[in-house]
Amino acid sequence: MFILQLRISQPEIFSRHLRTALDTPDIAYHLKRLIVETLAEFDPQEDDIPLVRHISTKHHTIFTRLIDQPLTIKWFHLLRDSWLPSTLREQNSDTLRRFLLNLDRWINEDTESVLSIWHRALTEQWVESYSIAFHITHSLMKIEEWHHPEIRPLLETLISLGQKADHESAGQPLSRLVTETDEHDDLLWSWITRDVPEALNSRRDISEHLHCSPHDFHKKDFLEERLSGSRYFCGSLFWASKPKQAAKT
Repeated sequence: MFILQLRISQPEIFSRHLRTALDTPDIAYHLKRLIVETLAEFDPQEDDIPLVRHISTKHHTIFTRLIDQPLTIKWFHLLRDSWLPSTLREQNSDTLRRFLLNLDRWINEDTESVLSIWHRALTEQWVESYSIAFHITHSLMKIEEWHHPEIRPLLETLISLGQKADHESAGQPLSRLVTETDEHDDLLWSWITRDVPEALNSRRDISEHLHCSPHDFHKKDFLEERLSGSRYFCGSLFWASKPKQAAKT
């Protein structure tokens, strides 16, 4: 194919030719789309940075075809280091959202970067949190290494977003984190009891406010296993369910 030959034989003018082709109105959209999809098949080079920025700025629809492709980790690093900062300055929320929703493909190749970007996106409100929070929460279940320090802060942020971000689903990755690390029972207990009123006249009805159904966790017997394996969790449940003593007069 012409593009492949050009990339190999004349890399110094490759970007210039592609830019000209994309900017030419007479070239059909499906051919421009094919050009960008073919570009995605190559490992990116530093000389590609201006071209990528140009496509993102001038050809939004075609650029989404690029980031939707099964890009290599080298593409991720180029986008992270050279495209993302400028896109944040331009505040292009649609393109940012598309990028954020595609990050899970690299979650086990560069876990630190992916989690960090998601966390920043939520805390700095790059886009509406509800539009990405559900996807992020479910994507966390793809993680292979659960001892990464970025996981808990991200989960805390997801949980803090409240109902608008559908934090109900946070129980799946949270319970997985607890199982894999044998830690973070405090965060688990906080999530389970998040709707318990601060002032209850009786502890007998606390169960009405707990979020601990089998479907809330990554496996049905998770809660039973945690009660038998964690003194902190078992103790928290015991003291929460213990009736209050009558106030002294």
